[in-house]
Amino acid sequence: MFLELSTASIIFAVRVAIDEIPDRTLFGSDAPYGDPVLARATIERVTALGPRRDQVLGGTLATSSAADDSGQRRALRLLDPNQNIQSCRGSRERHLATADRRS
Repeated sequence: MFLELSTASIIFAVRVAIDEIPDRTLFGSDAPYGDPVLARATIERVTALGPRRDQVLGGTLATSSAADDSGQRRALRLLDPNQNIQSCRGSRERHLATADRRS
């Protein structure tokens, strides 16, 4: 069983989850309804730069026996902060553009 962090709205809860079960904790943002950049910033705020942060931002999924090849590739992309932030911004902009067209 894994703990995915997209619904954690209290930064203390994210910190405790990562401290207690880092090998079972997964980054999540609830995109397109949640903000992936904000979700990633939360993880970065409560973890120091290094292996624990990398583990939560994609390493756990990449090493999980439950992940298929596409899941592993996605998890490894999450470890590249520049690509991930650009991808998140693009997703959010596409979502907002779609919402504008509907209204």
